[in-house]
Amino acid sequence: MSARRSIGLLLLGLSALFARDQQGLEAAPKFMNAVAGDSRLQPGIPAPPGAKTLLPAPVNLAAPSLARTATTAVLTWDRPASGAEITAYQILCDGEPLGETTRLSFTLRQLTPDRSHRVTVRSRAADGRSSPPSDPIIVRAKPAGTIVNVRARGARGDGANKDTAAIQQAITACPPGATVLIPPGVYLVDHLDLKGDMTLEVATGATLQFIGRGEGHYPETTVNVPGPDGDLPTTSFALISAVRADRLTITGGGIVRGNGETWWPHRTAPFEWINTKNRIIIPTRP
Repeated sequence: MSARRSIGLLLLGLSALFARDQQGLEAAPKFMNAVAGDSRLQPGIPAPPGAKTLLPAPVNLAAPSLARTATTAVLTWDRPASGAEITAYQILCDGEPLGETTRLSFTLRQLTPDRSHRVTVRSRAADGRSSPPSDPIIVRAKPAGTIVNVRARGARGDGANKDTAAIQQAITACPPGATVLIPPGVYLVDHLDLKGDMTLEVATGATLQFIGRGEGHYPETTVNVPGPDGDLPTTSFALISAVRADRLTITGGGIVRGNGETWWPHRTAPFEWINTKNRIIIPTRP
């Protein structure tokens, strides 16, 4: 066999091998996508029959600063536009699964005070698919401040004795950045005045039970509320009030029960109209 013929056959063989390998490379992504219904389909490559589509991740993940304490933080996010198949969300803290929810919010608990945590959320589908993690956020718990336990101020939490004075004393006396803790129990109260730069924590197992109309003391006070042309005076008869209070957080796994059924029959008109350039709706006193 001549050298020229040998070189020609060698080049022909290499060309065939290259073509075969090239076809294999082009087919490989399609093959990988079809294996086990892979949900990570590559853009531009059609999904084979029976393959599962990519599940979109949650968007706009946030942890509002006012919804953080030394040990807890509230997360919020939005459902993605193409999220019809989403049935639940998985929360990951520092890369570890922490819990699941069907809602668009979740409370991180038992955090270390004054420590940062990397948080992401994944979408979940009923068939077990998960989305990639959302864009991460860094959540830093507040520093541990003074804790004022209302029991130490004389509150009983027995559901029989009124605890308004003891709880109000704890609120008034707490230093800036402190937490007024309402531990498990049933606390009968009427009107409470909160202030800024504090946290009111109603612990899991605690119920703040407001006394009904005709039994509790709910003072009438004149409060200036912001309006389009300046402050507007209005009469306040709130169960809980906080006037011009900055950095105020109310949190916890407990219950705040307003006993509203004792007020409803006495309401004569739902709103009072105040004549201004832009109408402001202000509730009237029952």
